[in-house]
Amino acid sequence: MKDSRRSLRPENQHNCDLDHPTMEVMLNDHYFITGTDTGVGKTLVTGLLAGYAKARGFNVVTQKWVETGADKGFSEDISEHFRIMGKPRDIIAVPEKDRCPYLFKLAASPHLAAREEKRKIDKSKITASFGKLQKK
Repeated sequence: MKDSRRSLRPENQHNCDLDHPTMEVMLNDHYFITGTDTGVGKTLVTGLLAGYAKARGFNVVTQKWVETGADKGFSEDISEHFRIMGKPRDIIAVPEKDRCPYLFKLAASPHLAAREEKRKIDKSKITASFGKLQKK
């Protein structure tokens, strides 16, 4: 059976700063970037991968399920994804509530930030927003 995924590896490997001889990157339907601490590079890696795919003609939408330390009323991580991709934030055609379903002011773990703001993180809300983005 033939693999229907398109490779993100450029024809000329040396034209891409993100390319590495041992790195095989295949575009699947969705990617989930995770890390267990602040400042480990999740936002940077997400922005770089999104920009890499976008530059090769793929439809790309980034999402941050829960962002803490968000005292500006919008997802600074989503803004950073756009900056890394070289796109202005004001071109976002997807509502902020779908890109980042949960924003908390306290810079803490999601469960502690939610408890501090007397809110609950509902997985179905995250699933619903993810489903909306899948259609974009």
